[in-house]
Amino acid sequence: MIQANPIQGPSYSGMASDTRKTMRLIQDIRVVTALPATPDPTVTYLVGAQNTIPVSGLDGNTMQSLNVIADIINPAGGDSLILRFNGVTSNVYDYRFSYAGSTSTTAAPGVSFMAIGPTSGSGSLNRISMNVNTLAGINRGFISFLSQGGVIQQQVAGMLLSSGVWRDSSTNITSMTFGYASITGGFGVGTVIRIFALV
Repeated sequence: MIQANPIQGPSYSGMASDTRKTMRLIQDIRVVTALPATPDPTVTYLVGAQNTIPVSGLDGNTMQSLNVIADIINPAGGDSLILRFNGVTSNVYDYRFSYAGSTSTTAAPGVSFMAIGPTSGSGSLNRISMNVNTLAGINRGFISFLSQGGVIQQQVAGMLLSSGVWRDSSTNITSMTFGYASITGGFGVGTVIRIFALV
């Protein structure tokens, strides 16, 4: 009988254990029609379409970096999906995005939010992959990729690359809020936002 040898990891001389950090899921937020009969205790459920989705309980200086993976179902119409830190709404954000599927590019310095990108119309699916640098000492920035699904999700209407900066180098990031620039009820049933932190 042949017995497979176990896979051996790298050896670290003088180290009692591996202390390297990794990205771990810290929040799982879902928009649902009703609470499930047996809720998952690791999930935050929001019932019905939402105007904003707040993410609290963060410690940016400890976490250092956040990854956001999200599927946004938008039942309300096209608009710019936005992000704010710590509830700050003053003109201390810069962003720029450009996208395939259109010749348009947008740059906006000194505005009251960071735009992740424009979403498609009612019934669209918009998928986001975003990284946020949260460590104090520099102005905090993000970079994201957004894929626009068309109305009733039948086509990819556009693919966007977006980046931005929060002009605050010292305040610890303890919360983020996802929203829209103009519309209400833009986070529809089926929306899922997962936050991963470097821990």
